[in-house]
Amino acid sequence: MWWRSRAVLIGWWLGPLLWVLAGCTSVVPPALRGEVDRGLTYPQLAQDPDSHRGRLVLLGGEVLRVDFAGRDLELTLAERPLSAMDESPMLGLASRGDVVVQVPGGARAALREGNVVSVVGVVLGRETAGDPASAPRLEARHIYVWPVGQLQPYAAEPPW
Repeated sequence: MWWRSRAVLIGWWLGPLLWVLAGCTSVVPPALRGEVDRGLTYPQLAQDPDSHRGRLVLLGGEVLRVDFAGRDLELTLAERPLSAMDESPMLGLASRGDVVVQVPGGARAALREGNVVSVVGVVLGRETAGDPASAPRLEARHIYVWPVGQLQPYAAEPPW
């Protein structure tokens, strides 16, 4: 019977570990993971996007507007904080502002208003140069579209 208690003990340790590891995946492609500046937050970026030009960031939110410009696509997102668990935008939290995302050659992409996305992009500066109230502008390197039915609204209290 010693094996039974040992199996239970291993199950108690291995089960939660596998659950945590399954949730610690990244929406950032492996080729870009080392380049993303995870220390740059949206509030810092929104305050002065021009001083962060050229940095690669991970942001997310809900698509408010989709504009086509020839072969390119331009998205306006309502930025939301990202979950530490899976890097999904936390829809239950208020938007901290807008982000404009340029998608080169993205005119054929199946993106539409209401999509929830996580974007890896290079900071280009402000949407409108010289306008301190304009949104940060990114050029997309990778976009992950979340299946909204699988996202859980952020709750201040843990479910347990």
